[in-house]
Amino acid sequence: MYVSRGHDTDFVQHVMLDLQDHFRKRNLEFKQWFINTDGAASHCKQRFTFQSVFNFKAKAKADHVLWETCAPGHGKGPWDGIGAVVKRLLRALEIKDKVYVRGALDIYNTLANHADSWHKKIGSKVMLDKFTFHYVPGKGEDLTGAALPENVLKPITRPKNKPSVTAVPDIRSRFCFEFRDNDKVATRALSCHCDKCLSRKYRSCDAHKAMGGWKATKIYYERAGGQASKSAMRSRKEKLSDMRRLAARNAKPGAVVALESKDDNEGFGFWLAEGVQPAKFHYGESKKVDGVLLEKRNFYITVKIIDRYPTTSTYHRVQARTLAEGMEGERGGRHAEPGAA
Repeated sequence: MYVSRGHDTDFVQHVMLDLQDHFRKRNLEFKQWFINTDGAASHCKQRFTFQSVFNFKAKAKADHVLWETCAPGHGKGPWDGIGAVVKRLLRALEIKDKVYVRGALDIYNTLANHADSWHKKIGSKVMLDKFTFHYVPGKGEDLTGAALPENVLKPITRPKNKPSVTAVPDIRSRFCFEFRDNDKVATRALSCHCDKCLSRKYRSCDAHKAMGGWKATKIYYERAGGQASKSAMRSRKEKLSDMRRLAARNAKPGAVVALESKDDNEGFGFWLAEGVQPAKFHYGESKKVDGVLLEKRNFYITVKIIDRYPTTSTYHRVQARTLAEGMEGERGGRHAEPGAA
């Protein structure tokens, strides 16, 4: 149970490390970890969570960590079954008026206090050795009366800014992830639970080819600074804008550019155009040409609009200092004041 703003990657990372401490305090150390979760991109199956596994592996002093996720639309997994069992037991107490739930802490206390009796009742049927419940409180939450204080974890501390982490190729289409040495994550299409695969003798597995080959990627990580995120985000956007405007400035006649308008009368956010003349730097004083104000010390490109009817030609300003927006693989350019020419 937890009190949180959202079920996100910070929550998953926090709980994984705290659960590791839970095992360490009980003198339980595992050299191999097999993690099985759903494939939700918001918290489990994503680059930030996977990058944190290397830290998890180092702190656990583990030799091997394998994480597998379910494929969307392929039924329910064991985590869904455990959740269903717990919800059913909790609902039975509510129906009998044996519990009144006002919040997450009440649910945790109920689960913790009934864990042993529930296990005696259904443990052999559901093949679970023990029910253990943990609680992640909110910051500053009053924990007076919390059951089993040793199972109450620390509040989540979320970073102000996300770190920079390498994307994991084909993460959406692959469901088995192995965390190797030197910060490398290997992926393959499917997972297998045969003895050979569990002992990492993958090529000896009878279904080796059906599982798909392994692809390894080195994950690079750069910690984000603790300064205000708005200025950092603005700086990144300005750099991207500069690169796109530079691409538009260098566009040759016949190149396709993507133009963004702030004040388009027809409500177009972006539209495509074909370069007619190369961008030129306007040295003279500001003046209007064909209804477009040419401002001093700015680049301007003449284009032919190609994604609306009738086709027209227009001057567009490509600013000298902050350069343009466009789509990946295309030349980009932002115009200031559209006007037919």
